[in-house]
Amino acid sequence: MDNSKLQTAVHPVTRTLTWAELLQLATWFGVVTGLVEGFGILAAFGYGWLNDNIRAGVSIEIIWISAVVNLLLFLGLAVVAGFFKSLLPRIVVPQVIVPLFLFLGFLDWVAISGRIGPVAVLVLAAGLATMVFRALSKRESTGLAFFRRTLPWVAAAAVIAFIVIHGGLWLRERIATRNLTAAAGSPNVVVVLVDTLRADHMSLYGYPRQTSTNIESIARQGVTFDNAVATASWTLPSHASLLTGRYPHEHMAEIDAPLDTRYATLPEVMRDRGYRTGGFSANLFYFTRRGGFDRGFLHFDDYFYSLGDMFYRTLWGRIFNRYVPDRLGWDEFPQGKRAADVNREMLRWVDGDPGKPFFAFLNYFDVHTPYNPPFAYRGKFTPVTGDAAVDKWPPVSKEDLNILSNVDPYLYRVLTSPKGFQQAIDAYDDSVAYVDDQIGNLFSELRRRGLEKNTIVIITSDHGEELRDHGMVHHRNALYRDLIRVPLIYWAPGRIPAGLRLTRPISAASLPATVLNLIGDGTQPTFPIASLTQLWQQPGLDPGWPDPISELHRYIYQPHDYPAHNGWLKAIVAPRWQLIVSEKMPAELYDWSADPQELHNLASDPAESALAGELNTELWSEVQPHGAAVKVQSAIPKTANSSGTATR
Repeated sequence: MDNSKLQTAVHPVTRTLTWAELLQLATWFGVVTGLVEGFGILAAFGYGWLNDNIRAGVSIEIIWISAVVNLLLFLGLAVVAGFFKSLLPRIVVPQVIVPLFLFLGFLDWVAISGRIGPVAVLVLAAGLATMVFRALSKRESTGLAFFRRTLPWVAAAAVIAFIVIHGGLWLRERIATRNLTAAAGSPNVVVVLVDTLRADHMSLYGYPRQTSTNIESIARQGVTFDNAVATASWTLPSHASLLTGRYPHEHMAEIDAPLDTRYATLPEVMRDRGYRTGGFSANLFYFTRRGGFDRGFLHFDDYFYSLGDMFYRTLWGRIFNRYVPDRLGWDEFPQGKRAADVNREMLRWVDGDPGKPFFAFLNYFDVHTPYNPPFAYRGKFTPVTGDAAVDKWPPVSKEDLNILSNVDPYLYRVLTSPKGFQQAIDAYDDSVAYVDDQIGNLFSELRRRGLEKNTIVIITSDHGEELRDHGMVHHRNALYRDLIRVPLIYWAPGRIPAGLRLTRPISAASLPATVLNLIGDGTQPTFPIASLTQLWQQPGLDPGWPDPISELHRYIYQPHDYPAHNGWLKAIVAPRWQLIVSEKMPAELYDWSADPQELHNLASDPAESALAGELNTELWSEVQPHGAAVKVQSAIPKTANSSGTATR
């Protein structure tokens, strides 16, 4: 037998791929992998078919974004392989490159749901890649002809996906906007919500640091509510209440469940009255399309505001974000959307069709952890110094630190020393000052466009923040005053009185009914929590006004001594008193007018037992109108179940 033939049989000769072939293969695999990934991530995290994590949400644009990211990844690998052609020619051959690309593609698709462990993903991807490569090899020696022949179709699919997605979204908004018919002279409405802003860290509400000078100026021209109460101490249920005008026990968006369609939302009603409606969110965890909050908005800006956020929402971005930032000491990846970015998005949208009245809802996220204001604002307030400032914070237990390391890595780091946490409070205040300036800038832009004379502006928050006031940090952990008392200012020149401050506790969820009254709709039956217009039209209208309530479902991902870890909580705020009842913990009663920090629980005081009983009855008559009230005593009895409703 010829030696050359024997050598060929034992060691088959394979040719090195050309640059053109490498790039063609990379393009084919990159685009196909990305398109499939995009549809998979949209199903898993956009519609929640395989994963109910709202925080990891996406929208339809992920389809073309995943295609672009994977195309760049595969092209990068092809370029690296091309540079090794002369050094390692046997590596850059179809029998190596095609299986490698197949393996990466299958690895991508298998890992999409996040429900399969890393080892299983690797094994399954390798098995699938081997099977497919063998099938390709049987039909065509390397499969190169197949990839070359179908590449134009693959590229066309990606281009069509981009055009259809963006063209469809644009066309839908344009058609809907063209069909709007609002009453002549209808005022514009802008709601500015500063996520996680507690009222008592604003100079407007007596805070010694001048954190809110612009908002104070605005408040002098409008109505300020000194005791506005959020319906919950975290984003999802509170935003749902602000848009539906209903409490959490009604809309049920409170256990990481998206807002559903059972109740109409304010943007839906405004749209039906002829308004352009736009939502602009910097809270990309919950106030998002995945959270169900785009309903009624003709335009909604949340995800994909930057290249970093685009990459972060792809599979490879999620893997990177899971393993890399903490090791580098980064607080977040990518850098969150700033209030200035939200303003730009909103103003660009307003300028796109200036002839129609608009309703805009803005969410600023800068005051939320990791309290990371722009460099120009860092250190704006002189840090508190001296032993007294450092020593006033008791040490945090090791168990609490371990739990908080998962809840919020930033707080975990700053809690390791009292001085570090004081610096965190300073950064929180710096962030408030930054947002205050951005609100001032927004008003300047409205004036520059001549919109201030016919625009209603509402400034508020969804909840506050625990800054170790009760030994806790963060939120979604209790219903104390620092967590549920939020700023609320209504500004509407010529429509409401200027410089009025109202002390009566009211629910922030009165916003939808109030907005409709302000635009001239006095017949609205949609939103049950009463409009606030009556209070500034008749300042003495106090008796009989409903006391606001706040609710919180059980949340076990908190330290064990945090109230929410042990069960649901409900609170009612009267003109002087606040009652907090819990599924498993003793009731709490505070005279917040004399004890604003709520440090002295009077629930066990015999002199206040009748009052506690009255507030408890009032609370449960709202939460469950047809059920019996839960009796307030040293420990909540078993007449309340885990869903937070009383039983008969």
